Amino acid sequence: MTVKHQQATSITNRQAVITVPNPTGGGAQGYIKNVSDSVVVVASSAVDSTLRILRVPTNAKVKYVGIQSQAQTQGHTDVGVYYPVDGPTGKADLAANAISQAFFASSVALASAVQPTDITNESGTYTADKVNLPLWQALGIASDPGGEFDIVATIVTDDISTGTGILGLQVEFVE
Repeated sequence: MTVKHQQATSITNRQAVITVPNPTGGGAQGYIKNVSDSVVVVASSAVDSTLRILRVPTNAKVKYVGIQSQAQTQGHTDVGVYYPVDGPTGKADLAANAISQAFFASSVALASAVQPTDITNESGTYTADKVNLPLWQALGIASDPGGEFDIVATIVTDDISTGTGILGLQVEFVE
């Protein structure tokens, strides 16, 4: 094997003869913003039920997504990104209208309590090369729609029969 030395684009930019500025949160320092909230899951929530929990700017560079939940007896959830129903690009509150239903996590089990857990790339979709991109770009959208996106938990696999437990999300991002 050959010893190899590599460096990130942000380091290459700083070493350039004419320094190339790195974007905030994309190789350059930035202030982390944190948003968190929770919902009480309604009993008898069927597959494709949505839990709109957080809202972040479309240009957010998401660094962390966390989940925690009380035991819901049964059920699984994806955690992804939707357009707000009340925004200029809003669509009906349906799982089929998700930008990416499982962008951050897919089929997180809710039967037992979920201790605070990092799900930033649990689904394998939000890979390391995307965390320095604005969310709209990481999602593969051609241009920034402006405004905000909703971070949504969507019930998948099986219904939540008894529910009534609290499910919460936390997102840290840089603008």
